[in-house]
Amino acid sequence: MKVQLQAIADYVNQVSPDFYFQEADDIWEHDLRWDEAAKLYRVVEQKAVVLEDTLSGSLCWQGVGADPTEGCGVDVVKDFKKWLSNQTSTSLTFRVPHAKKEQVLAFLATLNIKPL
Repeated sequence: MKVQLQAIADYVNQVSPDFYFQEADDIWEHDLRWDEAAKLYRVVEQKAVVLEDTLSGSLCWQGVGADPTEGCGVDVVKDFKKWLSNQTSTSLTFRVPHAKKEQVLAFLATLNIKPL
């Protein structure tokens, strides 16, 4: 499964207050940083990664209140896929010639789309 690093970063930053990934040192304790992401994921394209063969393990509860997983944790790949399927937007990465940058940004603005 190829995934944009931005999608992984969004996922990590959304779930990290309540869950931690036991196999990933401190990357899940703070916001995901691109330099740290490169250590965890095998980059195969510009900002794209292969998820399943480089990441496996459980998300463990650290939030307030009772553990919704009852101590079992959550499979990170399955949870990521579920999270991804529930998103209402998609991150795109593409190259634009310098001469076309303003034209592309103006067009995106007409669609009410803001670059990250």
